[in-house]
Amino acid sequence: MENFLKNIYTLIIQHMSYIRRLAEACGTGCEFPHKTEKECEFGKLFYSEVFPYVGEMPEDIRHAILEVERLHTQFHEKASNIQAPCTGSGQINDLHKIADFLIIRLTKLESARI
Repeated sequence: MENFLKNIYTLIIQHMSYIRRLAEACGTGCEFPHKTEKECEFGKLFYSEVFPYVGEMPEDIRHAILEVERLHTQFHEKASNIQAPCTGSGQINDLHKIADFLIIRLTKLESARI
C-alpha cells in the first residue's frame, strides 16, 4: 500500500494524460490503444498491492478503496466505449468528471496515510 500511495500523483497524471491522448485521437481519427483497469500502471499497482488486502483494512479505508476501484473501473469502461473518430466532447467530459471523483477519493486516501 505504501508504494501505491507514494506513486498516487504520478498515477493520477497518467490518467489525465490518457484522457488527453484519447481526445487527440478522437479529433484526428487515429486509433487509440485502450487499456483495461488492470492493464494501466495504476491498475497494475492497485490490483497487486492494495486490492488484495482490502478485507484486512479498517472500515473507512476499505470503503474508500472500494470506491476507488469502482471509479477506476468505470473510467476504463467509459473510455473503451469511445472510438475514434468521435464527435462532440460529451464523452471526454464524462471521463474528466469520473477522473475528478477518482482524484478526490485518492487524495483523501493518501492523506489518511495508512
